Amino acid sequence: MKKLTRGLIAVSVGLAIAAGLAVWGAWLGGLVGAGIAGTGIYLAPEIPGRLARRRDTTRSARERLDRVSADPAAPVRLGEAGPAALLRADRRIVEFIGRPELDQLRDWCDGENQPQVLLLTGTGGTGKTRLALELARERQTHDWTCRVVRDGGEAEVVAAARAVTAGPVLLIIDYAESRLGLPGLLCAATGDDAGRLKILLIARSKGEWWEQLQAGTDASARALAISAAELALLTAPPAGDLVQAAVGAFAGALSVPVPEQIEVVVPPGPVPILVVHAAALLAVLDCQDQHPAGPVRVVANRDVLEDLLGREKAFWLGAARAVQMTGPDGIDSVTAAQAVAVACLFTVTDEGQAQHVLGRVPGLADVSGDRRRKIARWLRQLYPPDMPDLPAAAPGWWGSLQPDLLAERHVAGQLSANHDLAAGCLHDLGNDQARKALTILARACAHDRRAAGVLASALQADLAALGVPAVEVAVQTGGPLGQILAGVLSETTAPLELLIAIEQAIPNPTLVLAAADALVTERIVSSLPDGTSPPERARWADVLSVRLSQAGRTEEALSPAERAAAIYRELAAADPARYRPELAAALANLGVRFNRLGQPTDAAAAAAEAVTIRRELAQDNPGRYLPDLAISLSNLATDYSELGRRAGALTAAQEAADIARQLAQDDPGRYRPDLAATLVNLAAMYSRLGRTDQARSCAQEAAAMFSVLAPRVPGPFPPGPGDRAH
Repeated sequence: MKKLTRGLIAVSVGLAIAAGLAVWGAWLGGLVGAGIAGTGIYLAPEIPGRLARRRDTTRSARERLDRVSADPAAPVRLGEAGPAALLRADRRIVEFIGRPELDQLRDWCDGENQPQVLLLTGTGGTGKTRLALELARERQTHDWTCRVVRDGGEAEVVAAARAVTAGPVLLIIDYAESRLGLPGLLCAATGDDAGRLKILLIARSKGEWWEQLQAGTDASARALAISAAELALLTAPPAGDLVQAAVGAFAGALSVPVPEQIEVVVPPGPVPILVVHAAALLAVLDCQDQHPAGPVRVVANRDVLEDLLGREKAFWLGAARAVQMTGPDGIDSVTAAQAVAVACLFTVTDEGQAQHVLGRVPGLADVSGDRRRKIARWLRQLYPPDMPDLPAAAPGWWGSLQPDLLAERHVAGQLSANHDLAAGCLHDLGNDQARKALTILARACAHDRRAAGVLASALQADLAALGVPAVEVAVQTGGPLGQILAGVLSETTAPLELLIAIEQAIPNPTLVLAAADALVTERIVSSLPDGTSPPERARWADVLSVRLSQAGRTEEALSPAERAAAIYRELAAADPARYRPELAAALANLGVRFNRLGQPTDAAAAAAEAVTIRRELAQDNPGRYLPDLAISLSNLATDYSELGRRAGALTAAQEAADIARQLAQDDPGRYRPDLAATLVNLAAMYSRLGRTDQARSCAQEAAAMFSVLAPRVPGPFPPGPGDRAH
């Protein structure tokens, strides 16, 4: 018994020493080889060094994680903290109210067979970020590692998190629609098998950016996006107790008594929670400053954001006076507001860059470097960067006005009010700068009508620098930017090389940019030089036909389709091996154009010729041409059916389904959607012939496929067989 007791004591002492060494390893290194008093235990010479290396590795891993992500529970670093800062989601001034969506997020984290990725969408100001932060706070109390991924840190964050923990991890990616590194993050996440890893994507809308991600070239990222859960955060009518809670919270944050005579009027219908909070904050500020005899009445509409901006502008000047920056050599209200807009638009990495971009402010273009330096430091004091302790990895030397909805409104207002400022800020931009500026203005279009005019003027003035970035931002943000770009393309002179670059940047198919794509392709075709080769002219004519059709310009799409088929027919006669595939594609497109115009006879003739050519091509190269043959057979079946040739229609539809079934067996992930579509077509043919049982069987098989494919296949399903460039 005594031996056992001594053994336990020895183990306890050893554990205590090991724990102490983890903290004091460097100091204890001097004791290597010496006995530790009272224990009779000696340390091997290599132990302190090993512990020190482990400590350094842990610190390095934590620093790496901090460079690419932030702790959602970390204290917010603020400067002078103007009134707008009280509305920041990460400050949590107003207590979080219960939302049913939080229960759904909990189920996603804890439930069995839940997808790894969830997309949370909602318009600006609906509380998406606050909801995500509340989820993270809860998860952290359950031993989860939760991180907000910094822009640019997507590719590294999974490995960085796994270097710190093998337990459950929640990664939050705000503004996922504009994250160029998102595919890299999803690729890295597919290899995570150390424990539960959940990725919460936050975006204002689910648009073509999401469809592109689901149709991406990387199979692992595509699989995660396709299987992702989706949750839309709706703007719910706020309850009266929410308003009172916000008033009390803001009064407490400002260290003033809770005003008793406040009336916050919430209009009927949904109102973004940010607008309600802004109205409550404005009412408290009015009571604090004015001490009114009667009740203060504030209407919770978007005008309160403008009123709150007025408060923020007064704060800027007060902060300037505090550091003696007023007067002739200081900063006035106009320059201060414009400088803050520049800080919203431009990310700078050091003080020198900050001084340089401030030169885009008209009143600061010709001032001394010393004055610009003072203003840059003043801005940094107002809105500090996110990571001041890691300057080498920091995304910016200064921060920005927050919340984003307020910053977007401020930028739109400043640029629309001053043409010289807009010209200075939206001209001569690099790709990254252009994307950021256009993104801010595109998002502002949803709540500020001035933004659209600023975007149109900027694109007209510098289409060469902004055209391709505008395409990318239009896909990411949706909204009116696609129509704005279309209007600019219809009016602005541009060289052929620029038009081609813009057209090639537009994804196909597209809804957001369909009108712009048709216009730019139209201009390319009309701008082709006289020496353009016949194959190039035919290719662009075929593309134009498809783009016009996708833009709803059905009648105009026929002429270029006929022109393309005619050119390819001449080329195929001279060189069949080279141009017969292009002729078949052009004929298939022409058949669809005739069909859309209600000309089934002409459509059937073109489709039948395409089938003949593609059948011959498939005999020599089935892997390449069988999918195209199935498409042409389906088109031909439709045309024959409309002509009353039901037997021929059934034969064509059966052959199309047989080919699609063969392809789906070999590659189900790629061709099962095509098989489902051909079965629907075949079911229709059986039904028209009165063969009900066979029609029902085909429809049921297709329905079973659609039930699996529907949540996974992005966009319209299936795509129109002729509405693509061949």
